[in-house]
Formats: sequence, C-alpha cells, structure tokens
Amino acid sequence: MLAEASADPKVILVATGSEVEIAAAAQVTLEAAGVPTRLISMPCVEWYTAQPDAYKASILPAGVPKVVIEAAQPIGWRDVLDGTVTAIGIDHFGASADAATLYREYGLTAAAVVEAANALI
Repeated sequence: MLAEASADPKVILVATGSEVEIAAAAQVTLEAAGVPTRLISMPCVEWYTAQPDAYKASILPAGVPKVVIEAAQPIGWRDVLDGTVTAIGIDHFGASADAATLYREYGLTAAAVVEAANALI
C-alpha cells in the first residue's frame, strides 16, 4: 500500500509503475473532495496473485470499487481484482510522442482517474 485513505476507502486506485504519479495526484484530488481513497502500487501482478487470500482481501477488499491506471495494456484487470473495476490506459500502439503528450492525448491523466472513480462510487 502506498497511501492509506483518510477513512474507510470509498475507492481504491491501483497503479503498476510510472502511472503511480498520476494515481497519486488523483488520490490527492479525491481526498480533498472528501472521498477517502486508498492508493496501491502494484509493480508485479504475479507477486500479488501469489499472496494468501487474507492478505489480498486486506489490501484490495471486495465491495470497494477500484480504478486501475495502466499505460500498457489495461485489459485483464477484472481477472486480477474482484468486484467493480475500471481500467484507464492506452490500449493501442503506433502513436509516437513523449509520455506526457501521449498520456494527455489518450486520457491517461489524474483528471480522468478522478472522473472514473467518481463514476464508480
């Protein structure tokens, strides 16, 4: 867990790498708006899935909506995480620009994460 919610989480943000910065900015915005938000850094999905069920439930409890921020392939997260999951990411290849431009153009932003989180709760 990278950052705990200010109270029982209403939403959980999960990021796997360089997207943590986006998720952290979204968490700050959501918390400021009164939405308790847990931030999880999951650099290795395989390590997470190998953990005991009790541990996984303590980190990503069922019944709490989750937003995954994944620059690479956002498909498949519903198989990893239980419950209501929305994935924000870039699901195609071919565009060429710096990361900041690509993220902005394809909606991989803190504002998009906040919007997705609010839609889930």
